[in-house]
Amino acid sequence: MNFVKIKSLLLKERVVIGLMIFIGLTFLLTWHGHFAGYEKETWQSAENWLHGQYEARRGGLVAVLLYVPFVVVARVLPFLHSERFFSLVPVVYSTIQVAILFYVARKCGASEKVAAGWTVLVTLVSGMWAYSSAGMEYQAGLFLAVVLLALLKWSEQPRAAWWPSVAMTALLATKSYMVLIGLPYVVCLYLGWKKINQSRQFWSFKFLLSAGLVPVLGLILSIGLNWYLFGRLSGSYSLSNEFQIAQWWEGFYGLFFSPGKNVFLYAPLLIATLWLWPRWSRLHLQATVFIFGSLIMIALVNLPFTYWTDETWGPRKFVPILPLLHLPLLLVFSEWTQKKLMVKAAIVIITFVALWVNFLGAAYDYGRLLSVAHAAKLDSLATMRYLPEWSHPFVFNDLLRSYVGRHRDRPIIKEYRESTWFRWVRPGGYDIILREVRLDLSQFDQPSIIWLQPGWRYRVTGGVLLGVWVISGMALYFLIKKPYGPKEKS
Repeated sequence: MNFVKIKSLLLKERVVIGLMIFIGLTFLLTWHGHFAGYEKETWQSAENWLHGQYEARRGGLVAVLLYVPFVVVARVLPFLHSERFFSLVPVVYSTIQVAILFYVARKCGASEKVAAGWTVLVTLVSGMWAYSSAGMEYQAGLFLAVVLLALLKWSEQPRAAWWPSVAMTALLATKSYMVLIGLPYVVCLYLGWKKINQSRQFWSFKFLLSAGLVPVLGLILSIGLNWYLFGRLSGSYSLSNEFQIAQWWEGFYGLFFSPGKNVFLYAPLLIATLWLWPRWSRLHLQATVFIFGSLIMIALVNLPFTYWTDETWGPRKFVPILPLLHLPLLLVFSEWTQKKLMVKAAIVIITFVALWVNFLGAAYDYGRLLSVAHAAKLDSLATMRYLPEWSHPFVFNDLLRSYVGRHRDRPIIKEYRESTWFRWVRPGGYDIILREVRLDLSQFDQPSIIWLQPGWRYRVTGGVLLGVWVISGMALYFLIKKPYGPKEKS
């Protein structure tokens, strides 16, 4: 490829490059510089691979493979070999997901400007921001988007489905339960043929071979390695390490309605999509089937756990599908000038709330909630489920207020009181206080952002990053405003 072709490609993809730089810098500005959850386990598995010891735990084969290039670089440059360097891995792959989401929006018919605006917004309000530091879910999110993009591209001219099958294989190898996404994947392939009145082609041996051979071989390889090395199909990890099983309907309530863990609390703009899905589904049936099919499959596996999503930020197990659930917002952005003032105002208000909630999730390590709740003797599932003031967004908001107030000698005291109810109606009865908490938050309020840690090097580096981030945002704005090449039709 000569210089002219490279220049032409860069100009053609200038918006994608600008998006990745801007969002990547946004993720870096709130980077924690350390691992959370089981992300360190995935890194160590990659290290073990290069020592000749195969293992894949909760992250899966592909999750480990994504670490291998970074491990190799650290081998070549030993001064990089540290947890801090490897904690950049979720940031890098979350940034790559930004590009995939942009292309998905374009394949759904959005203009370059609308797709870019939607991508910026969705990456910052759907949980991706918080998990760009925490990790654990970025692999599944990346490859869910890749599979959808491959299906949309394939449906433009249905033929052999080798590329969608490769993408599906990668998704299967991120987490064990992603095998269930095979059902919406197959349905979408069938709908692609049905759309052009050639549904019989779906049942041809040649097509089924292209659509299923690679995923089936990948699944057999993964299961076979687990059985050979660990003596069980699930490999070195067992569901016995997870939380106890409860009723599925309890998890359904938790995901959609619980005061402390419902998905609308952590991704408020999903509220706006509720009115858009019927129209969106008529325009983009395949995308709708894949997204909702994936959501249902993930829910079937994860909602029965006692804590629905565990102690992490928001509904963690659903973070991979959350960006795609925002796709109907493309309709709003495409018709923004035609919307009534009240609709615009409502969208803007919800957007600011969503941005603030997700900034809080990015600013603090999710484990900080357990530290605060433990100090208050409120670290129970019931507290985090049913008391909204003790859920992540509310506690982290208080922590940030305390952090700012502490520098003004005004720390925040978090109070909570729980009393009996209506004991006084019984003869000789009276209500009593069961629990009362007054907790000084100043001991917990330091944000997890690495650039806010003590030391002038952190502050200077953070300041430089902030300046570059502002410049990249301005550059992205002008790239979108002045398109390169022929003007797009509206």
